[in-house]
Amino acid sequence: MGYLTWADDLILLSITVIVDMVSTVSAPRCFRSLTDDVMSNHIHLVLRNRPDIAEQWSADEIALRWCRVFPPRDDATGEPVEPGEPDLAMLTANSDRLPEVRKRLANLSWFMRCLCEK
Repeated sequence: MGYLTWADDLILLSITVIVDMVSTVSAPRCFRSLTDDVMSNHIHLVLRNRPDIAEQWSADEIALRWCRVFPPRDDATGEPVEPGEPDLAMLTANSDRLPEVRKRLANLSWFMRCLCEK
C-alpha cells in the first residue's frame, strides 16, 4: 500500500491537465477560479465573475484578450499563432463587434463553452 499504479498516475495527469486548462481559458477573461474539484467523470468549479472589470478594458485590451481565447491560425498549418497588429486592428475597428466581444469575455456561458472546446 502507498504505491501509485499507472492508473493513479493517469488520473493525476488528467487532473493537472484539467486544472491547467481552466487557468488557460479563464486568464484572458474576468473570471478567477476560486476552487475546483476534479471527479472521475466531471469537474466542479467555483468561479468569481467580475463583468465590471470588463467594462473598464480598452478596445485594444479587449481585442488582445479575445485573440488569446480565439487565436488566429496559420494559413499553411492551421496552428494557432500570436495575433499581429492587423488582427487586433481589425477587431478594434469594428464598433458593432467590439461590445459583443466584451460581453462574451465577461459571460460565464461563453467561458464554459470555450472550456468544453479545449
